[in-house]
Amino acid sequence: LIREAMIRLNWNYSIYRVGRFREAELGVESPFTLLASDAPSPAESIALTYLKDDRFRATLLPQGDTLLLGWDTLSHLGTWSFKLERRADFLTEHPNSLKAGDQFRLRWTSLNALVKGVNESNLFVKPVEKDVSIVKIYYKHERPEKGQALAHQIMDTYLEGCRRSTVF
Repeated sequence: LIREAMIRLNWNYSIYRVGRFREAELGVESPFTLLASDAPSPAESIALTYLKDDRFRATLLPQGDTLLLGWDTLSHLGTWSFKLERRADFLTEHPNSLKAGDQFRLRWTSLNALVKGVNESNLFVKPVEKDVSIVKIYYKHERPEKGQALAHQIMDTYLEGCRRSTVF
């Protein structure tokens, strides 16, 4: 059930803002979206530094290979094939969300690792009543929208499975 929900959510790629002391996943607060093809090596990530004038420096980690790139350009670095799309609506509302020197990290996580990350410490399934087959699902994630999306997707996946298995 969790595996099928993760497939539908397509959370393999994540964008993080890199600060002095920690990285924070951006989710809906990202000034750009990442479009990638094929699964890169999970051992590789990409460090991005926004230079200015719609240009980024991308560094493949841990190897250190670099390239300069702009918006909407298909780029290849290590096992990564990707492009960045500017979120004009977000940048209009939040013009300071992308400034020269800002650092980001692009990560890919395998489906198996995503599924393994959902466990009894962050996923809670509670029955509404003892004799009723209705449950409440809670999922804790650092990005609230991801917590909500996974709980909803698990329920949708469960209900679809029930509909397919029910014979009238």
